[in-house]
Amino acid sequence: MAAGARAGDPGHLSIPRGRAEFSLPSSFVRLRRGERLYQEGERVEALFHIVTGMVKLYTTFLDGKQHIMSFSFPDDLIGLAPNCTHVGSAEALTPVTAYRMPMAAVRPRLRNDPDLEFHLICQLSHDLHQARRHATLLSRHRATARIGLFLQMLEANQNARGESLQEIYLPMKRSDIGAYVGISLEAVGRSFRRLANRGAITVRNRRYVQITNRAEFEAAILDENGHN
Repeated sequence: MAAGARAGDPGHLSIPRGRAEFSLPSSFVRLRRGERLYQEGERVEALFHIVTGMVKLYTTFLDGKQHIMSFSFPDDLIGLAPNCTHVGSAEALTPVTAYRMPMAAVRPRLRNDPDLEFHLICQLSHDLHQARRHATLLSRHRATARIGLFLQMLEANQNARGESLQEIYLPMKRSDIGAYVGISLEAVGRSFRRLANRGAITVRNRRYVQITNRAEFEAAILDENGHN
């Protein structure tokens, strides 16, 4: 477990899969903002099922800069990795609570539990979908289009969790947004201002944005001919 994580009493994790459930030995952990769940290059010791909060998954370049590969939300299962070695680090963007499931308990269950195996395959499929969405976002030339697609992603995740869509919640820093969409911090700020100036969004503060004109918002995403 990452330094600073605080474990609760051991328990059993139940993750819903439609109407079916499975249980795994687990411990309940709480992490403060900025604490790591695991680090790039470490051996996979456990999987984490996020209960509350948001996590960023990133890799670090030689110059120290971060490249954010994805964001994880409540009900996501993270920690799966090829060759039993983490290819990136996971850090709490907000205070996070999660169930920690040791791989020593997961592996024997996988050999005898097709439902658990199916759930992990579904999670891998979800990760692949997220990677494709990220690739689509990075294929856009304009910074404004990338920010628009990013906001769409957050809105879709809120909708999937049954949360209010009145406003889009952005728990991450602007620098984290830039590290995910592949633009500078200054370009992030300019893109939000351009969307606001078009009347496409209203920015209440750094944490809350509302899409106020859906047609203008979608046009900003599709318009690849304007200035960055």
